[in-house]
Amino acid sequence: MTTIDRLQNEITITITYCGLQLAGKKTNLQNIHGRTPKTGASLSKLISTNEGGCEIRYFEHTPLAPRIDGMRVRLRLLAICGKVNNAAKNVLQKTDAIIFVADSSREKLNENLIALHNLEKYLYECNIDILDVLTIQWNKQDATNICESNVLDQHINYLGFPSSEAIALNGEGVFASLKMCCVHIFPQIEDKIKSRKTDLYKECYKKSLTTINSNVSYNGCVFYLEKNTTHSFEQCTFHNCSFRSNGVYINLVNACKFSNCGFWGEFTIDLSDKKLRSIPHWVYSATFISKLFLQKNQISSVLCRLGKLKRLHHLCLDDNEITFLPDSIKLLQNLVFLGLSRHKLCKNKQASLKLSLPKCEIKFE
Repeated sequence: MTTIDRLQNEITITITYCGLQLAGKKTNLQNIHGRTPKTGASLSKLISTNEGGCEIRYFEHTPLAPRIDGMRVRLRLLAICGKVNNAAKNVLQKTDAIIFVADSSREKLNENLIALHNLEKYLYECNIDILDVLTIQWNKQDATNICESNVLDQHINYLGFPSSEAIALNGEGVFASLKMCCVHIFPQIEDKIKSRKTDLYKECYKKSLTTINSNVSYNGCVFYLEKNTTHSFEQCTFHNCSFRSNGVYINLVNACKFSNCGFWGEFTIDLSDKKLRSIPHWVYSATFISKLFLQKNQISSVLCRLGKLKRLHHLCLDDNEITFLPDSIKLLQNLVFLGLSRHKLCKNKQASLKLSLPKCEIKFE
C-alpha cells in the first residue's frame, strides 16, 4: 500500500515477490539487499517474520529512481515464502505491485500455472486487478532442462504480463526485473496520487450536466454529452454518476477515480496519426471507451492492461509496427472489429488471435 510522508517528501511503494516455494523469491531479496550500497538510512536491515508456516522477508531502500509527484521514492520489498495463509493474504491486500517468480524448469510448468491462477484468485478477493500489478520473472535460467522464454510465455503467461529472465542465485537479472516492475507500476501510482488531491476541490452533487470540468468531485450526477463533442476527464472523482452519449470523443483521462458509475452510448478515443511509439498509459485507464483509433503511428507493442478495456468493440491498429499483442486481448469479447493491416505479427499470433476472438472481424491485410 502506497504511503506518503509529506514531512520527508517521500513515498513508500510496496513490491511483493510471490511464486512457487524454492522458485527464488528469497534469493532475489538477498541479492538486491546485498548489492545495494549502504549509505546512511537509505537501506534497512533484511528482516524475517514467521506466522503459521508462512515466512515473510522484507527490507526498505531508497534507490536513485525517478521522483513521483516531486517526492523521493522508497521501495519496500517483500518475499512471501512458504504456504499462503491469512498473513500472506494480508500482505497481498496492501501491496502496490507483484513480481511473480517462476521456476523455468520444464517439470515445474504446471505448478507455476496453478500458483499464478491461485494468486489471481487471491487478488480478486482483495479487489485488485492482476493486470495492474503483476510482472513475471523467469528465474533459474541456468538450470538443466529449462523451458525457453517463448514456451514459458505460451504456457504460463496467459494474459501477456511483462516478463524478463533471471538467475537470482548469482544476481543476474534481479535488478532488471525490479526495474521492469517499477516502470509498470509508477505511472499508475502517480495517477492515483493526483486523483487523491481532488478531495481538496469543489463538489458537485446530484446535477444534470453537459460538460465535465477539471478538479471537481462529482457525486450522483448525470452527464448528457452531445454528439461529436470532445471531453477531458482530468483530476476528478466520480461517484454514483451516469454518462450518456450519442457519440463523443475523449482526448484525456488523467488522475481520475470512478466508483459505481455507468456508461451508455459511444465513447471514442482517436489518436490516429500522432507519431506515437507507444500507447499513452492514460488510455488504459479509460475502461469505459467503446472505440479506440490508433492507426498510422509507430506503435510496436501493447501492454497487458489492454485487457481492462472490456467495453471496446472497435480497435484500429492499422499502419503501425505491431510485433506483439498481449494475450489479455482475449478478454475483449465485445470486439467486433480489429484492424491490423500492415503489421509485423507472426503467422502463429494471427491464428491465435482468430481463436481468441471468434466473433471479431480481424483485418490483417
